[in-house]
Amino acid sequence: MQFGENEFHIMHGEEMGGVVRTEFGVPPSRLICDPDTLCCGPLAPLGDPEEWDKPRLAYWATVETREPEGSTLWQQLVAVRDRLANADAIYLWLGPAMAESLLTGFVLEAFDLLELDVRRLRLIDLEPVFGALGGRHPLGAFHTNLMELAGPWQPMDKQTEACYRQIWRAATTPTPELLIDFCRPDTPWPSPLKEGMRAWLAWYPAVKSGLGFWDEMLLNNSGANPATAAQTVGGCLRHSSGLAVFPGDGWLFHRLRRLANPDLPWPLLEMAGDGLTFRHTLTKLTDAGIDVLNGDDNAIVLNGIDDRIGGVRLSLGEDRLWFYDGETLAPAARIP
Repeated sequence: MQFGENEFHIMHGEEMGGVVRTEFGVPPSRLICDPDTLCCGPLAPLGDPEEWDKPRLAYWATVETREPEGSTLWQQLVAVRDRLANADAIYLWLGPAMAESLLTGFVLEAFDLLELDVRRLRLIDLEPVFGALGGRHPLGAFHTNLMELAGPWQPMDKQTEACYRQIWRAATTPTPELLIDFCRPDTPWPSPLKEGMRAWLAWYPAVKSGLGFWDEMLLNNSGANPATAAQTVGGCLRHSSGLAVFPGDGWLFHRLRRLANPDLPWPLLEMAGDGLTFRHTLTKLTDAGIDVLNGDDNAIVLNGIDDRIGGVRLSLGEDRLWFYDGETLAPAARIP
């Protein structure tokens, strides 16, 4: 593929931006790289850029142990709005991972608010690249020599637009009914995209353990003897290779710290060390953590819940909780 000088490229992550810059000679001034991972933390329907960014930045300030770098996606789009309006083409690099699906929904909504024509978007499908890897990975997870497998760009047709707008609506509404509906086998949406959204269902607490997918995986990769956070998080990443939802090691470290929070009535992990670096933080299962993993107790019964998955807040103070039953989500008036 060859690209012109007056063209822009939108993608998830600086790493993918580096791939496009190196492989195709695209100058940094033509790259718009979203530093966010939208599947993590609170989401809301798109609105005023500064106001919309505030809760996202506040959330990541609690997650990361270092200051965030670079401009938000909203800030980048606003800064080059006039140049986008006059660009010869705007390419959107897409894989099947959920981060790219949410990015696409965000871009469509942002283009509306910025009064830009979504028909000028050109989609570059990286599904063949992921197929060559034998799994679904974030866009930065492959070597540049695989980029030649990427398909030719496709226009943003009405059906594709409708699909990604539905993904965004499903991700940002305060209850998960739209997410459940999107994932149903009889809906018309492409299977790879439904698979990505379906993986998000497992982030909700399981009925028996009260743990979401990643928290349970972190506990399963911990043990009765101390291990470094690097070992625990690394085990999760190895076992989850190829999943359509990939939150990153920094977010997993944050979840590890939540599980070990000494302010909890019953911490599921015990933590020692600096709590800031992977190699200098040690964790091990507590008796409560062992009981939850063995099915003898429930994490929500022990510690309650206060969490966000997209637009949904999970809290014992809400009217209903939503639990993952292995297939879909079911509401419950109380903990089973």
